[in-house]
Amino acid sequence: MAEVLVPVTFSREIEGKISDLVIPEEFVKDFRFISDTELIVVIRVLGSDIEKPLNFFESSKGDKFTIKTIESNGKQIYDEFTLIDMESNEGPYPTADIDIEPQEIKLILEFEIK
Repeated sequence: MAEVLVPVTFSREIEGKISDLVIPEEFVKDFRFISDTELIVVIRVLGSDIEKPLNFFESSKGDKFTIKTIESNGKQIYDEFTLIDMESNEGPYPTADIDIEPQEIKLILEFEIK
């Protein structure tokens, strides 16, 4: 798994305005190019902040994002990508109660460079 040295900033246009989501580097569990044009980003967010990335990426398949960070090898990433796939896993649940909100979210994002 590749790491990043600084937070990852995702920018996208929402209702005519540019909106940013900054994910601290400790929440980025994987950041790697699987080909010359495809990027995989795995994010794991804990606690009350789990709604922010879910809401930001929800219904955004096919949307364009500007991604900015520095990989662990020192390579700066600042480019436009299209989200081609997203998978989310919620949990663990602290009790067996059905109405309890998840305390953790894991997002697997697949982007294609434009």
